[in-house]
Amino acid sequence: MNYPVLSQIIENTFQGTHAIKINITVSPSLFQALNKSISDIHRQITNSKQMVAGTTNRDFWKSVFVGGLYTYNISKADVSLTYYVIPRSQITTQHIQQIRLRIKKVVWSYIQIEETPPPQENELFNLQQTGIRFIGKGHYHKNNINLNPQEHQVAANANIGAYLSANGITQGI
Repeated sequence: MNYPVLSQIIENTFQGTHAIKINITVSPSLFQALNKSISDIHRQITNSKQMVAGTTNRDFWKSVFVGGLYTYNISKADVSLTYYVIPRSQITTQHIQQIRLRIKKVVWSYIQIEETPPPQENELFNLQQTGIRFIGKGHYHKNNINLNPQEHQVAANANIGAYLSANGITQGI
């Protein structure tokens, strides 16, 4: 993973604003029974034409959130998706109820929603067996990061050095 790029995306996306953290937890047996990938579940929650209260999920997410990112973790204990999204305006109780309802229509799950500071890079890097995907404004920033070739080489060397030391491999080999 290119840490300077990820850091820059997070900084450009969240720009010091607060975020809404939406944690969705599903049992592994239910996840398997759904026969859907994490990406499919995310797409149905945020980008489907499924209607609730006369609004599609796609239009709801576009009107309530600017963008952000989501992480996922698949373990023996549970499967979780965690969204860090930037609200366009103040999140109301009605928004929270609609978010819960829209998620429950896609996957029966345990849902936690809270206001939080933006995610920190070290918080995202320390998650086990996790993937990170950018959405909305976050996806835009991901596609518009420009590091010069020298910065890419420095980042690659740092990643290789971190991998080697984490696995007890000396650089002389």
